Amino acid sequence: ETGEMVPAPFRFSFFAYANLVICAGLLRPDASLASAAFFQWLNQSYNAGVNWCNRSSGEGDIQSLATAYVAATGAALAIGVGGTALGKRAGGGIVRLTVPMLGVALSAVLNLV
Repeated sequence: ETGEMVPAPFRFSFFAYANLVICAGLLRPDASLASAAFFQWLNQSYNAGVNWCNRSSGEGDIQSLATAYVAATGAALAIGVGGTALGKRAGGGIVRLTVPMLGVALSAVLNLV
């Protein structure tokens, strides 16, 4: 509607390619807490950028975007870092592999609210 060009990394045609890198980072088997936190933050930051660049009108409410970003990033970091620590204590396995998905799924819902 605005006629503005969406930057290439934030177009939906690039979304799958960007998420290949992000998902690889989230699913690394030897991920440290810092790595889990970084890739959860990167995922939420990228999603917020895609949502902002592809909004339906030129008018954007920065306050609601910032609130959704903080809530989604906080939830992703809490689940990602907490779950990674729990997975390492529990011996890994299925817990460690499902933690990134849980963090991403919950934060995706919060990002859209």
